[in-house]
Amino acid sequence: MQDDDDDDLFGASVDPEILDRQREMLAGLSRQPSYFESYEEGRVRYLLKFLFPKTANSLEKQIRNKHGSDLTFLGFHDEHPSFPVVLGAVKPSLSLHVDESCFLPNLFNSFTKSTIFKLFDKFFDENYERIAGRPAGLVLQRKGFPHGMVIHTFEGLSFTGPVLMWPLVSDKETRHLYLHRFDNFLSSVRESDWTP
Repeated sequence: MQDDDDDDLFGASVDPEILDRQREMLAGLSRQPSYFESYEEGRVRYLLKFLFPKTANSLEKQIRNKHGSDLTFLGFHDEHPSFPVVLGAVKPSLSLHVDESCFLPNLFNSFTKSTIFKLFDKFFDENYERIAGRPAGLVLQRKGFPHGMVIHTFEGLSFTGPVLMWPLVSDKETRHLYLHRFDNFLSSVRESDWTP
């Protein structure tokens, strides 16, 4: 009886389509989602397909050619500087649906202590010069929201779907932070007066 350990695994034939897919993934050219892509890359790809359904693939290649293999919101904004919100994305280290600071009562009672606010505040501080007085937004992964949710400061939208709003009062002015589904946010942008 032949032992399984005697099989010649290196002599096995591999489907050429799988090899091509692996090469595309390594080169960053694949149009299909990868288990290895960053959270931000997936959100940028979703934004491209949502706002530019006919040209998303060519725009993705254009961004990758100019900005390396990573597909980032920074690259998207370089291609579309008129986009009304400077975006970023992050996958929180602790899932928001189990983070007590992000439970609904805690969001209403002490929003500025929540992980959502802290992540947005960090994004804002790290990108202050790039934001330069424009609205900013951070896309966050959250269970129950397949495309994530976005916290942002863009006040010029007619919102699609439910939105949570928090006032940030200072001596000079009152600004607002808005939290809603990323797909609803993109619908609102598409329905606004923004044109690429």
